[in-house]
Amino acid sequence: MRLFVYNMGSKIEDDDAFDSRFLSAFEHGDLVSWHRLGNEKGYGFVIQVYYEEMSEGRKFMFAKVRKPNGTIENFMLSSLTKES
Repeated sequence: MRLFVYNMGSKIEDDDAFDSRFLSAFEHGDLVSWHRLGNEKGYGFVIQVYYEEMSEGRKFMFAKVRKPNGTIENFMLSSLTKES
């Protein structure tokens, strides 16, 4: 099965970006968690899955996550764990 993500009007196929193997695991509204060194586990809700083109045209998959305090932070998909 091939998945597609639309980012700023551009379509990206599931095998074109780093972390694209996680595309089918995350959707808008999913409760996710993450760990940071020296910090407790954090939680939030996915509000968008998208890609960014970095150096030399390499694409990376990210999720915008809304934290409980209302702030929004970007995470690479591989750093997130789906909780629900």
